[in-house]
Amino acid sequence: MDGVCYAYAIASPESQLVIGIYYVLFTYLVVLVVFTFCYGKILMVIRRQARIMATHGDGGQSNAEAQLNQMQSNVVKTMILVCAFYAVAWLPEKIFALVMALDTSYVIAYYVTLFLGFLYICTNLL
Repeated sequence: MDGVCYAYAIASPESQLVIGIYYVLFTYLVVLVVFTFCYGKILMVIRRQARIMATHGDGGQSNAEAQLNQMQSNVVKTMILVCAFYAVAWLPEKIFALVMALDTSYVIAYYVTLFLGFLYICTNLL
C-alpha cells in the first residue's frame, strides 16, 4: 500500500474497531474471567477439604481447621492480588490497542503501556 509492504492491511475503520474490540475481549476480559474461575475452583476444593476434615474430627481438629482457614485466606489474597495486578498492568495497553485500531499516531505511547504488561509478567516470575 502506497509503496510500503505490510504483513496485513485492514481497509475500513469499522473492521479495525471490530478487531480491536475482539483483541480486548479475548486478551483481557476472558483472561480475568479465567483467573477468577480457576481461583474459585481452588477455593471450592479447599472448602470441600475443610468439610471432609471436619467430619473426620479428632483431637487435632482445631489445628487442621486453622490451617485450612489460612489456606483459604491465602488463596483469596492471591486471587485478588493476581487479578488486580493483571487488570491494572494490562488495561493501559488494551486501551491504546483500541485507540491504535483507529489512529496509529500513538505508537510510542503504546510501547510504554506494553512495558507495563511485560513488567507484570516479570513480577509473576518472582
